[in-house]
Amino acid sequence: MDPQLQYWTCRQKSSMGTKFWQQSVEDKEDKTPTWQKFTQAEMAEAVERDRKRREERLDACAAKLKQLDQKCKQA
Repeated sequence: MDPQLQYWTCRQKSSMGTKFWQQSVEDKEDKTPTWQKFTQAEMAEAVERDRKRREERLDACAAKLKQLDQKCKQA
């Protein structure tokens, strides 16, 4: 491949990447964060659902550990 053509091709690819990067940075600057789009009540509900889900997981883990502990004691 001709060195000048190779340089031009690489140069073109790098400038295209720069344009894409600049556009994505500009898009990020214009957009408001996702969490700011929700009302305070919606956020509170989501936090409560997450808390309940975590408690349920912990309860399930505790029950499983208790069950395994009883099996080990029997053996």
